Amino acid sequence: MTARFFSGATISRSSSPLSRVEVGALALLSALLFYPAWLRGGTHAAWTWPLPWLAIGGWVLWLTLAARSRKEPRRPLIAWRDPVFWLGLLFLGLLLLQWWNAGRALYYDTELRAWAYSSPRHPALPSAITSAEARQMLDWFVPAWVILQVIRSPALSARSVRALWRVLVVNSSIMAVFGLVQFLSGTTDMYWCVPMRPHFFASFGYPNHAGSYFLMVEGLAAGMLLYELSGNGDRLRVGRIVLLSAGLFLGVLGANFALSRASIILSWVFLLPILFLLARSLWVRFQPAQRVNLAAATVAVLLLGVLLTVGMGRDAIRTEFKPENDQKTFLTRETDFRWFQMKTAFHIWQDYPWYGVGGWGYRYLMAHYLPPDQWNRVTEGKANVHNDPLQFLAEFGLVGALSLGGTIGILMRAAFGRRRGRIPSYLILPAIGVFLVAGQSLIDLPFRSPAVLYLWIAILAGIGRARPIRQELAQSS
Repeated sequence: MTARFFSGATISRSSSPLSRVEVGALALLSALLFYPAWLRGGTHAAWTWPLPWLAIGGWVLWLTLAARSRKEPRRPLIAWRDPVFWLGLLFLGLLLLQWWNAGRALYYDTELRAWAYSSPRHPALPSAITSAEARQMLDWFVPAWVILQVIRSPALSARSVRALWRVLVVNSSIMAVFGLVQFLSGTTDMYWCVPMRPHFFASFGYPNHAGSYFLMVEGLAAGMLLYELSGNGDRLRVGRIVLLSAGLFLGVLGANFALSRASIILSWVFLLPILFLLARSLWVRFQPAQRVNLAAATVAVLLLGVLLTVGMGRDAIRTEFKPENDQKTFLTRETDFRWFQMKTAFHIWQDYPWYGVGGWGYRYLMAHYLPPDQWNRVTEGKANVHNDPLQFLAEFGLVGALSLGGTIGILMRAAFGRRRGRIPSYLILPAIGVFLVAGQSLIDLPFRSPAVLYLWIAILAGIGRARPIRQELAQSS
């Protein structure tokens, strides 16, 4: 029945398999992206210490095996002239110095009659409050740098990027099913063995991290589905279409059952451009009868999603949106606890402008920038600014912020620059997911989860690699 539905739209071109170099790159990238995603979003420090060793070791192994497996020199494996390579090294150098120079003790200054932190061993160099927490920044960002180097390697093609994205959709779909099973079981223990006090979903301890993750999965699955349906692929593969459709469906469910207000709202709003682009691509390709089937199938799937969401999560979602029993308006409640943290982070950066206070330094210093009558505002959940750019600025200073900002700027230019012409429709939907999560980072902390950070990087960097430049478009036409 499915084959009949798509009859008349099959493309018969054949494709060659990926090279061994690309297969090795996919294996390495999958390992780095799966690891934090399945282990509490990568936020549990006791579980993240192997990440940099896995990243560096896997990257060196891939470079070695790839160099030996190629019979003749072709494309280089490392883009030595890529500014992202050097900006990343600069940022990792900053993190290494902060870790090496970490160690500031809290003491009572009798002259100032106030609590303060001692100076680091070398006051002129970057430093951090504690060594263990400064080390966690290396756990987060060394793999991120390796992911960028592999995706931006000249040895990878657009086909390998799309293959990576499909693998990520499959893995995320399994995670969503796992999360739904846990949710329906009523367990309060992640993996049924790790006690979790607040709500969690799948392998994410913080609901908003889960929401951001599955919001991007929704856009990624929809983009790959549009690619398969619009005739860009080698042939119309019914198996892939079914798999990616399921990934899109589970991405929406995951974003809702994460019980993050932002992801619940955005996941349904996101469906509007998704359905529009899918319908526009298919409408001209299908016969009238097939269009009726398409419309009916779309409505049926949407109703199923609504019924599952309302039926299984109605009470939990209603509780999430239920106003607290106070006199504050919704807008005041949502902004009041964020605004004072943003101002505090900015004041910390003013005192440590070049190198910042080191990873997790904000949590130790924020109370020192508040008057005593506001110390009661320093409660659970205030270790993060709820504005990632400001937190990175306060903890990494201008050197770190410019390194990160420069890297993102280069990735944006590669993905959306005019030199590459008009962005293909199938890349628009993953790009929307990237921008939605970037917007969330201004009022939340999605990039404090390595799983969310790595997926965001894999999509943004992948858009630049999967999108041809004007010369390539002209040669292929």
